[in-house]
Formats: sequence, C-alpha cells, structure tokens
Amino acid sequence: ASSGDLNAQCGVDGRPMTRASIERQQTRGCLCGSITLVIHSTWGDPYYVGLTSLEVLNSSLEPISLDPSQIDASPRDLNDLEGVDSDLRTIDKVLDTVSCTMDDAHMWLAPFIKAPVSSEPGMLGKAQDFSQRRNLIRIDFGSVRHEVAGFNLWNYNKNTDDTCRGVREFSVFCDERYIATFMCRKAPGHIHFDFKQVVLLDQPPCGEASVRRVNAPPPVPRLPSRGRLERQSSHEIISSGGAPRQQQQQQQQQQQ
Repeated sequence: ASSGDLNAQCGVDGRPMTRASIERQQTRGCLCGSITLVIHSTWGDPYYVGLTSLEVLNSSLEPISLDPSQIDASPRDLNDLEGVDSDLRTIDKVLDTVSCTMDDAHMWLAPFIKAPVSSEPGMLGKAQDFSQRRNLIRIDFGSVRHEVAGFNLWNYNKNTDDTCRGVREFSVFCDERYIATFMCRKAPGHIHFDFKQVVLLDQPPCGEASVRRVNAPPPVPRLPSRGRLERQSSHEIISSGGAPRQQQQQQQQQQQ
C-alpha cells in the first residue's frame, strides 16, 4: 500500500485505526431542519429539570455550530415562574461550551412538568403518551438542513444533591419524525472526570433498555407560543405536576 493509503488509516494521533473506529467516523444521521427533545423524567426531582451542556453532532460526530437564538424550551427556564425575574440558568447556557463544570451559572434549569401517574414508572418500558404537555427543547437550524447523528450531553451537575434534577429519559424528533427514546446518565456531582455522554441516533435498542423505539411513531410535540410562556402561565406549569408556587419560590431563594 502507498504511504497515502497508510496515512488515511491513521488517526490524528498517528496510531493505526481499527475498522470499527473508521466506520464510526461516518455514522448514519437524519437530515433535518429542526430537532425536538421531549423530556419525560428526571433522576428524582419532582419540581425541576436541567442540563449543563448540549452539542448536536453531524455525521462525522463533530459538533454543529449553533447560535443561542436557535434554541428554545418550554417551559423556557425558572424565569417563567411568577416572582422569578433574573435566574441565570437560561436555555442558552447549554450552548455556551462550558461543559465539565459545577457552576450552575453555566447550566439550564426549568420547572419540570411531571408525567401523568399512569405513565410511571419509566417511559422506556411503556408506550409514550405525547398528547400530554411535557418539557421540550427545540433546536431550529433555520433555512439550513443538517445531517444529525446524535448528541454530546452533560447532565445537570451543580452538586451531588442536585444531580437528581438532571434529565433521565427523553425522546428525539427530527422534524416530524420520531427517532427513539433514550436514557441519560446521572451526572456525578463533581468534575474529577469529564462526564460527557454520547447519544447516537442510530444506536440500536439493547437489553438494558437505554434506547427504545415505538412501532407507531407519535406526532412531534409543538412548543407553545411565547404568549403561553409568560408569567400568567405559571399556574398552568404548577397544575401540570409542579410544586406549589410558594414552595418553588422558597426553593429558588435557597438556591441563590
């Protein structure tokens, strides 16, 4: 083989690459103009859900460049609650590239919309009911379509106690197409190692049920209009399974 052929089989560190690693460099993706994440559960917190960082990966498993204006959430953050005005844990923080951290100023936190009791425990073992309102994260690529292969995720990692606010189970939609339901690892509550989790859309279902696909694809949930996310919607958030408003405000004050 020529030297050019040999170089083509080496990684950036100069070591020979196995066939598996070469194939994984180009993974199957989904060509789409938007991504919707539907959050079904946390790691135990009944009132809040959060993430530290999120990267969307292309077919070469490289992060797709995103602007904060391209991401939205419902509920958007704690500032949607009545009486909360300047909480720093807004949805744009998941794109600020500060990933392996315990500083919650670089994290997202929002009121958690708890699943109906009939859907518990665990969405991965049951048929999903997407007709109920849930926490959504939506990334809109605008006029450009990208081949999305997966995500790098860093779960909520403020401290060991608050890691229960991290995302546990979530479903992925590419445009109108349901892909699968995945399980996030709980963050460690420290930064002694990089706790990044790689989630691939072509990852097959497995015996541990960390990935699940349904036979009948559900319709993609829609983000409510911004009018529904104003302060007057805090009653709707609470009635969907959140904590009483006074209790949430007390917890918010304690966090600060």
